[in-house]
Amino acid sequence: MIMHLGNAGIQLGLAYWNQMLEEHNQNDKFNKTMFDEITGQQIARCILVDQDSSSIDKILQDPNNKYYNPDNLMAGKQGAQNLFSNGYHIQDIQYLDSIIDKVQKVTEKLDNLHAVQFIYSIAGGCGSGLGSKLSEKIIEYFPNNPFIHHIIFPSDIEMNPVAPYNSVLSFNSLVENSQTVFLYQNQTIMNSNMFNKDLKDINKVIATKHEQSHLFNEAWWALSNKLFEVLNLNQSLSEITFFFFQFDPFERI
Repeated sequence: MIMHLGNAGIQLGLAYWNQMLEEHNQNDKFNKTMFDEITGQQIARCILVDQDSSSIDKILQDPNNKYYNPDNLMAGKQGAQNLFSNGYHIQDIQYLDSIIDKVQKVTEKLDNLHAVQFIYSIAGGCGSGLGSKLSEKIIEYFPNNPFIHHIIFPSDIEMNPVAPYNSVLSFNSLVENSQTVFLYQNQTIMNSNMFNKDLKDINKVIATKHEQSHLFNEAWWALSNKLFEVLNLNQSLSEITFFFFQFDPFERI
């Protein structure tokens, strides 16, 4: 189950799920782990959250909007104004509770929840703040399931002047409430001359890497669980954090 948070997380979600639809047919085994089937229609197994409605509106206008469950598009009434505090100390408690309730409803339909995944930027307020709050809340319901975070590092030309502070403030939650963290560096992609530096191109690159990381995650968690079983280790896998400082998509010369 994947949660896309904030403007960046939702835009990446569009690129990611569109790529899934292009590369995997309906009977594909991988596709069946990522989509639910409701009345004959494939529905992406994800929840998209933003504290204002602008990003959610883009989903509704997308040609592939039929692949998203409208009930899983959760827009708040007040934006985070690019501040960690506005996302973390959210005033609309009912909105926060509705997100957690939606997570429970989505996961209840699954035979086996492999992991809870988050995709967001730590530069903005919703991703860094609300992402941290949701991690702390949701992990209480799934203490034995791995939490995997795919986070976007801000670029050098980040327009939000408090982006560095938002990023630092989100680190504690990442360490405490995740077992794997994938870091994507926007600046590295932007420095590349291999394609037009358009936001859609950057999203496409990160979406490709996210798909590869999903395949890696399945293999890694299966191997790790088997390793703990064979070695009879006492420490729970959920108590260990793996940081993957990677996804420079192009070799630096």
